[in-house]
Amino acid sequence: MLEGDDIRGLPAFAPAGHPLYAYSDAGFHAACFEAWPEREEALRQIEALDRELINSDRFKEWVAKHGWPDWLKKREG
Repeated sequence: MLEGDDIRGLPAFAPAGHPLYAYSDAGFHAACFEAWPEREEALRQIEALDRELINSDRFKEWVAKHGWPDWLKKREG
């Protein structure tokens, strides 16, 4: 990857030993990510983690105190 490339970053979404672990917390060229055969599975894993977080009591308490985080506002679009 070079400066100026269109890069997409994935969050840490897979634990060690998971088949997609090597791609967890990693960057992709945007075109490569769109063509990646495991793209949909990675996105499902990320969405499941987001739901788990959003439904947790700890997160609900945080939102009540601080408001909805910008990073989730951006994802919800």
